Amino acid sequence: MAIERSFALGLRDSISRVAIVEALGEDYIVILRAIGLPEKKVLLSASRVAAMPILTMANYELAFLLSGALLVEMVYNWPGIGMLLYDSILKRDYPMISGIFFVIIGFSVVINLITDLVYVFLDPRIRIGKKTEI
Repeated sequence: MAIERSFALGLRDSISRVAIVEALGEDYIVILRAIGLPEKKVLLSASRVAAMPILTMANYELAFLLSGALLVEMVYNWPGIGMLLYDSILKRDYPMISGIFFVIIGFSVVINLITDLVYVFLDPRIRIGKKTEI
């Protein structure tokens, strides 16, 4: 488990670095620097674009965290939704299993909705309700 988490931390760091390096290499960043904008504002503009892959990675990590609750709660005998799911599976309590999956899926949908709303804030090219012509 520790190796798995350290891999995820390294992956997050490498994705963050690549996203920032790519954002700093964009044409509009070069233009902002050529105009003479302070470096702090240039980095702020680049960080908004670079935050998109980082936010996506955080979204996946939250889903992974919720799915790992079953294993962690079984190993450490902690009470929680994972242990409740495990007990319900052993007792074949199908309504409880369905309810737990409904809660987990609802949590995932809410996290994805929040992520999409933050995308709209971070990237001005993404707008809600505007139709594009192809």
